[in-house]
Amino acid sequence: MLIFLGMEHILPSDFLEIDNVSVISNLDKDVLLDLYQPLIGSKAVMLYLTLYKQSKDSDEEELLIVEDLLSFMNISTGELLLARQALEGVGLIETYLKEENNLRYFLIKMFSPKTPKDFFADILFNGLLISYVGEKNAKRLAFKYAIYPRSTLGYHNVSASFRDVFNPNYDSKAFRTNLGIQTMGHVEGKVRYDFNKETFYQYLNEKTQINPKVINHDDILEIERLASLLNINEEEMVNIVNEIYNPYAQEHLNYEKLFDASIKSLSYPIRKRTIISKKAEIYSSSQIADKIRLFDAKTPLEMLSLLRDNTQPAEADIKILDFISRKYGLPNNVINPILDYCLSKNNGILSRNYIDKIASNVASEKIDNAVDTMNYLNRVSQKAHRKQASAIKVKEVKKTESPKEEVLTPEEQAIVDEFFK
Repeated sequence: MLIFLGMEHILPSDFLEIDNVSVISNLDKDVLLDLYQPLIGSKAVMLYLTLYKQSKDSDEEELLIVEDLLSFMNISTGELLLARQALEGVGLIETYLKEENNLRYFLIKMFSPKTPKDFFADILFNGLLISYVGEKNAKRLAFKYAIYPRSTLGYHNVSASFRDVFNPNYDSKAFRTNLGIQTMGHVEGKVRYDFNKETFYQYLNEKTQINPKVINHDDILEIERLASLLNINEEEMVNIVNEIYNPYAQEHLNYEKLFDASIKSLSYPIRKRTIISKKAEIYSSSQIADKIRLFDAKTPLEMLSLLRDNTQPAEADIKILDFISRKYGLPNNVINPILDYCLSKNNGILSRNYIDKIASNVASEKIDNAVDTMNYLNRVSQKAHRKQASAIKVKEVKKTESPKEEVLTPEEQAIVDEFFK
């Protein structure tokens, strides 16, 4: 059974199968580099091109070991996850998972990029490009793919028809024969949005006097774009629309006011889309995925509150988080796993010196995402356990001897200190 997964992490021991379901032309590659790269980043683009090359070079039934892909691209599992999510977010790939005999197989379906016409006609893609590269550069890119068709005014179409050239016999059996083979075409992936239009319209009927028919196609696209960008749920989006809707204006829905009202709503946490809250030890892949989602979605203050059973953090703890954030400039999704790790290793106590040591080591590794932070801290913990076991064994065998002092790395020393408290 194949399961669609939007956030499932991939391990080095997993297997990959690539299914290229679309024709990918040289124009598509140009569009990928010019228009998609500013949105998803160079690593995501290189992952796409690498997967495409693998699909062309490999046998149809050949499986790729993820560890080989990581080695070939010289990236970490965390970077692979982020690149894969970016490609999924813009509809360039879809990811499926099958588990058999304690092995995991990922199927990656690859789709073509949008044509330049479709890309610039899409409010979400066009808006993201402008916000990332600026209007001037966005226009420059649009001009690169602009067409200037010559007017046919005054001309007569004298082209030959299909029948003029081939004169086919439509009664022939050949024109009634279906080869029954599915062939490739230019297939674009479907972008998956958390925002559900049907739910939005349902709330619109229940909560307002607005006739859904006055919300035109462009309006719903803009509503969907803002909801997706700002993580606003359907019910709150209805409240925002109802707040700024003007039945007497020529444009009932002013997009600037809609944007301003949406930004304002972010200051009220209750209005944001609900994130699954789960406080549990990591045992299964689904629990790891849940933790990654939390680390990516929460602020450190929200994470601390969650780890403390949704209680209000103490002022001293808030100052510690602020100190770590300012001192090392780490992103929230790196601070969150550090916070989770330190609390779990220190009996729920947030020690400034302890978290400072851990944050310093993570910062020195230049880690910028939750997955790599979790992997790094896991390696540190395993090293510390081995050091502890070795130290205890030496002490038992040579009770009368003074063991030779061993120099530990800062991260190892921080963990060992906690074990021997």
